[in-house]
Amino acid sequence: MNQILTLFIIGAIVLVGNWIGYDVTPADSLPGILQKTLMEPRKPRYMRVFWFF
Repeated sequence: MNQILTLFIIGAIVLVGNWIGYDVTPADSLPGILQKTLMEPRKPRYMRVFWFF
């Protein structure tokens, strides 16, 4: 439950940050964010430069 809440808070921060920083409404940025996170495969662990990519 805490992980879901944390992801929800991070997602809200990302949407508000795009809205304020780049003047992109949440309705415009949400499809791109979902496509980036859900559709693009991640690199294998050994190919990542940093632990969080």
